[in-house]
Amino acid sequence: MRAAGAAIALCALLAGPGAWGATTDGSLLTNVVSATFSSNPAGAVLFTVSYSATVTVMVRNPAILLTKLSTPTTQSAGGEITFRVWAANTSLYSSAFDVVVTDRLPDNMEYVGASFGSWTNGTGTWSPEYSNLYAGPYTAGQPGNGQDAPYYLRWTLNWLGPGKSGFIEFKARIL
Repeated sequence: MRAAGAAIALCALLAGPGAWGATTDGSLLTNVVSATFSSNPAGAVLFTVSYSATVTVMVRNPAILLTKLSTPTTQSAGGEITFRVWAANTSLYSSAFDVVVTDRLPDNMEYVGASFGSWTNGTGTWSPEYSNLYAGPYTAGQPGNGQDAPYYLRWTLNWLGPGKSGFIEFKARIL
């Protein structure tokens, strides 16, 4: 525990002057402002007054968690595997917009099934795209069957509400 405290202190020193920090969804940040003035008639201070004001701001940002599953988890050459990519917004406060999920078709596989999306809580719309280069250009819609790796599948999710999740699923065959 002492080593962790020393490491944090060292990082603070290396970061240099200024404020730095990390926040997470739901954190409260506090900002305090102060002002002081005094009377000064003919050089004599009669009184000094200080005021302070405080405001708190709640950090609200989406936090996307991705998980990828395959069914079955063991398969022989020529067999098909269904891949499912889950996207979950773990924020309880903020929606995520225009979430882009990109998945590379594994080596030694070919695309054989149209992708589709579903929701655990009914939210958003998936828009599929595909390309043979990660950087694109991407073509809207579903790719044709039989495409070999390298092959990139990309889906844009227009909206993912707080605490909501859903998945995209596609099939591939081992060559």
